[in-house]
Amino acid sequence: MEYHWILLSVFLHLTFHPGDTKPSITPATSNLVIHSHLTLGTYLGDKVMHWKRDGRSKMRNEVRVDGMSTVHFQRALISHTGRYICSEELSGLQTSIYVFVRDPDNPFRKSLVDNLLVREGDTVTIPCLATDPSLEKLHLQSCSDKGLATGLQYSTSLELGITIYNTQKEYGDCYICKGTLADKEVQSINYHLTVKPGKPKISYKS
Repeated sequence: MEYHWILLSVFLHLTFHPGDTKPSITPATSNLVIHSHLTLGTYLGDKVMHWKRDGRSKMRNEVRVDGMSTVHFQRALISHTGRYICSEELSGLQTSIYVFVRDPDNPFRKSLVDNLLVREGDTVTIPCLATDPSLEKLHLQSCSDKGLATGLQYSTSLELGITIYNTQKEYGDCYICKGTLADKEVQSINYHLTVKPGKPKISYKS
């Protein structure tokens, strides 16, 4: 595939306004779409700032020099698609931005997990994260295209995948996420969902 070699720098400034409970982000955008290099940077004087990703611990490739906290990827990959969070160490206040690493050959981020185990009655998310925010009509389909189980309800998110609610035993199946990108139908890898019995209900007699 063709790569566009550009350098993208994102500087997050923690700015407070009366009545706000969290810092604002500059540039004022909720997500970014990139093709190659990625540099995330933040500066807030003498305050200690840290980057983390998707709620994980501090990032190993974070560099702090003269008050600037920077994370740089020489070559951004689709695995770098996700939410990046910058927080101030003492106050815990944070701001974030979601990064899409666009790859026409991979409309969904490659997942390390394709076998999902959930307890009956719980919620489960199939992690088919889009690499391009222009993906449309994201929906769930069985691998055999036999139709979804009666009563199965789900919601879709380009950033999270597809979430199935109140999972029932009959929902155990092989699934794929499908959508439309540039007027073409695209799909994820196969995900195998196994539903185990829920916790037994305990009743007490007086």
